[in-house]
Amino acid sequence: MLWGSKAGVYLHWIIVVEDDISAWNLEDVFHAVVFKCDPRRGIMVYDRTLGMPLDPYAPPYDRAYGLGKGVVIDATFPWEWAFKPIVVSIDNPQIYPPEVQRKVAERWVKEYGYRESY
Repeated sequence: MLWGSKAGVYLHWIIVVEDDISAWNLEDVFHAVVFKCDPRRGIMVYDRTLGMPLDPYAPPYDRAYGLGKGVVIDATFPWEWAFKPIVVSIDNPQIYPPEVQRKVAERWVKEYGYRESY
């Protein structure tokens, strides 16, 4: 595992996504975590990984002995599923046709009270 390597000291969170998700696009990664991660089977917490004295969250004992913690978030659909659900997204034409998207966009600020961009 990565936490056994030299770089592992600096890694506390690892998010696993499928190959159709760009790891550099945080919006896509967050979308995958929200829609594909099963909170029960998809989040694994590991205690006693490599750590370092500069970890701000670490208690004094862990800092003194180089102990850390890590989390792996599995934001993928289970491989054993015979089918893969379609991706739910506001810009997915299979879910929301273009005319519905256009109507929502027109009403977004005035009628729904949301900001134009986040």
